Parts: sequence; structure tokens; C-alpha cells
Amino acid sequence: MLTALNGREATCLEKVESRKLIKLSLDGGINFPFYAGTSSKILLVYQKDSYIKQGYSFSDQEADPGAKAIGAPIFDHRGKIVAGLPIAGPRDRINEKNKVRLIRLLKETVAKISQELGYMDSDK
Repeated sequence: MLTALNGREATCLEKVESRKLIKLSLDGGINFPFYAGTSSKILLVYQKDSYIKQGYSFSDQEADPGAKAIGAPIFDHRGKIVAGLPIAGPRDRINEKNKVRLIRLLKETVAKISQELGYMDSDK
């Protein structure tokens, strides 16, 4: 999913379907409150002076029963968050066994997208 701020909610802009039989039923244009789900939390936490050191958020069944998600921010050339990119799926697919790999892949992906938007990471 690709999410962005929309007032006091996060809006799903786009999603890529899994090839597996069990899929999340979220469609583009759906809004989430900031307190529910990783896509909302990652957008909220990077507002103004808020900061999370780990660079991602995690959700366990907050928005959908049986679903887990890991999300990371996408920044523009000004260093402002413009979108969040979560990986979401059933709890048995996003588990402790593959969590580290998924976080690494997600952080690499958002770093590439942010760089394409002109973001210069000051930690590098």
C-alpha cells in the first residue's frame, strides 16, 4: 500500500495485491484514523517534532483482525514526509521469522523512493 496524509486521516493511494490466496481487502481511497494501523502511525509520528529512531512502525491487528503490517516513511526533497509505505498481510506471513528481512527490504525501498524525490539523508 501507499498512503498519504488527508486531513486527520491516512488515505490509501495505491496497493499491490499479493499472489497468495489470502489477501487484504483494502481498496484505494479508503481512509484510516491515525490511531489504527501502521500506515497511519508512520505518517503521524513524523509530523512536526515527532521522531522514531528505528525508522519504521509496526501494527498487530489494530486496523484489521488477523493482519499485521510494517510501515516506513517516504520523504521529499525538503525532508518532509509525503507518504508511508507499509507491507501488510496475514499474521502468519509477517512473523518473527521474516520480520527482520521485511524491515530491511522496506527501509531500502523507501530510501530509494525518497532519493528519487530529492531527499538527502543527513545520516549518510
